[in-house]
Amino acid sequence: MRIATKLNVGILAVFVASVLANFLVLQATIKPQFESIEIQASRANHKRVLDALESLQAKIRTSTQDWGFWDDTYSFATGEAVDTYVQSNLIDPKNAMDGLAIDTLIFFDTKGSVLWGKAIDLSTKEDIASIVDDLKAFNYIHPYLQGSGQAVAHSGLVRTSRGLMLMASAPILKSDRTGVPMGTVVMGSFLNETAVQELTGVKFQLNADLEKIPGSTDGLTLRQRAHAIETTSLILDISRAPLARLVAETPRDVTVAATAALRSATWLSIAAAAAVIAALWLLVNSIVVAPVMALQKHFERASYKGQLRQTAAQYANDEIGHLAKSFNHMTEQVNHLRDALADTAYLAGISEWAAGSLHNVRNGLSPINVAAWRTQSLFEQPWLNNMKAAVEQISDKETSPNRRDKLVEFIVGKTPLLLDCADQARKISQEIMSASKSVEEIASGYSKFSRREMELEPLELLPIVENVARATMGSLAPKVELTLPTGSAVIVGNKTLIRQILGNILTNSVEAMNGEFEGKAIRVDLRPNPDAADSVRVSVSDNGEGILPEHLKQIFERGFSTRGHKIGGLGLHWCANAAKEMGGTLHAESQGRGTGTTLVLNLPTTIQKRNVVEEAA
Repeated sequence: MRIATKLNVGILAVFVASVLANFLVLQATIKPQFESIEIQASRANHKRVLDALESLQAKIRTSTQDWGFWDDTYSFATGEAVDTYVQSNLIDPKNAMDGLAIDTLIFFDTKGSVLWGKAIDLSTKEDIASIVDDLKAFNYIHPYLQGSGQAVAHSGLVRTSRGLMLMASAPILKSDRTGVPMGTVVMGSFLNETAVQELTGVKFQLNADLEKIPGSTDGLTLRQRAHAIETTSLILDISRAPLARLVAETPRDVTVAATAALRSATWLSIAAAAAVIAALWLLVNSIVVAPVMALQKHFERASYKGQLRQTAAQYANDEIGHLAKSFNHMTEQVNHLRDALADTAYLAGISEWAAGSLHNVRNGLSPINVAAWRTQSLFEQPWLNNMKAAVEQISDKETSPNRRDKLVEFIVGKTPLLLDCADQARKISQEIMSASKSVEEIASGYSKFSRREMELEPLELLPIVENVARATMGSLAPKVELTLPTGSAVIVGNKTLIRQILGNILTNSVEAMNGEFEGKAIRVDLRPNPDAADSVRVSVSDNGEGILPEHLKQIFERGFSTRGHKIGGLGLHWCANAAKEMGGTLHAESQGRGTGTTLVLNLPTTIQKRNVVEEAA
C-alpha cells in the first residue's frame, strides 16, 4: 500500500476515532450528570409530596390536641356539663368543623363507643353518616389509652368508604395533660390529591393495590421510563399498617434538553474535526507525501540501474531532507561498510555468547524467584494475622483476664502451625541458597569461558542430575511425576556446563506441557552409549507436545523455536555448543506431535580434544 494511501486511511481513522471518542465522552460524562440531576429532582419531588402530607397531618394533629387536652372536653367525656359543652362547641358542627377545616369530628369513650360524632362534606355541607360508622368499625383507640404513656396527638391516613382521610386523634385529658384518660378525640379531613398536586407541583397517585406495585415494602424505589422517573414508597396508615403506595412522577425534561444539547455539540464537533483533518491532510501531503514520493522515484531508478547514485533533488531541512542527504552519504560509505563486516561478525559472536550467558543466568534465577514467592505466600496465611492480633490484645492492659486466657490458648494451639511454617521457610531458604550458589557458579564459569580457562574434570553424574532435576522441577512443575536414575556414572566434563544443559532441557520439557501437568511425567535415564564405548548417554524423556520430525535438527539452530509465542530459541542452541565444547553431543528424538520428546546428551568418560564453541550443526 502506498504511503499516501496509508496516510489517507490513517487520517480518516483519526477523524472517525475523534468523533467516536467525543461522542462517547459526552455520553459517559455529561449525560450521566443530567440523569443524576433528574434522579435528585425526583427524590426531592417525592419528599415534597410526603412533606405536604405530613404538613396536612400536623395541622389536624394540632387541632385535635387542642380539643383533647381541654378541661371542657374532659368534663364532657365524664358526663358533666354535656349540654353546656354541646351548646358552646357542637350546636353548629358545620361551622365548627369548617373553621377547623375538617370533615369529621368524633368523641370516643375508653371502650371505643361514640359519645358524639359528625361527618360533613365541607364542599356540599351534607352529612356523611357512613364515615362515623367507618371510623367506629375501625375501632381506633389512642395508644395512650392502651398504656403507651405518650400523652400526645397521633396522626396518619385511614381508608374510608369515601376515600383516603387524614386522621388525627388525642387522648381526652385535662388542660395540664393530667387525669385519667376519658376517651379519644378524632378529627379527619378527606385527602384532596388534586390540591396536594397543585400545592407541590408534583404529579402523583396513591395506589391501594399493594401487590401489583413493584419495589420493596420500605424505602424509596426509582424506575426510569422514557419520559418520566417514577418514585415509589410505602404509605402506612395511622396504626402503622401498610395502606397504599405513593407513586410520584417527575418528567424527564432535563434529559430531553440534554439530548438536544449533546446532539448539537456532537455535530459541531464533527464539523470542527472535519475542518482540522482537512487542513492536516493538506499539510501532510505537501510536507511529507510529495517529498517521499520524489525520493521513492529516485530509489526506484537506482534499483533499476543497479547502481547507487546521489539524488540531485532539493529537499527541505527536515527529516525527509536528512533522509535524502543520508542516502547520498550512504553511497560514499558502501566500501567502508565492507571493511567493517569483519568487526561486525566479531561483535555478533560476542552478542551471542552474552545472550547465552543471560539465558542461563535467567534459568538459574527462576528457582530463586519461585522460592521467594513460596516464602511470601507462606507468611500471608490468615491465621498469622490472627496470631498477630492476639499478641496485640494480650499486650493491651485493658484486655480482661478471661479474654487473655483464651488468646493464650489460641496462640498455643497455633504454635505447631507456626513451627511448621518456620521449618518450611528454613527449607525454602536452603533451596534459595543452593540456587544462588548455582548462579554464582554460572557467573564464575562464564568468566573462565571468556578467558578460555574451562576446566574439565571427572564428575559423578547422578548427584548432579538429582540436584538439578529436583531444583528445577520443584520450582516449575512440582506436580509432574519425576523419575530419576537408580545408577550412576563417572564422566569427564565441566560441572557448571552440565548443570546448565540439564536445567535448560528440563525447563523445555516443562514448557512442552503447556501448563497442563495433570498426568504428565518426566523420566531421566543414565546408561552407556551404545554408539561410543567411551561415552555415557543421559536421556530426558517427557510426554509433552512432541516435535515434528522436520524440526528435530532445527531446534538446535539459533533463533528457532517450535512455540510461536516464544522469541529466541537460544537455549538448545547454546546447550548443543556447550556439549560440543566438552567433547559431547546433544540431539532430540520424537515421533511427532502428541508423542512426547526425548533429549539425549552424550558425555565422554575420558578427556577429549578441546573444541572452540561454534554453531551447532
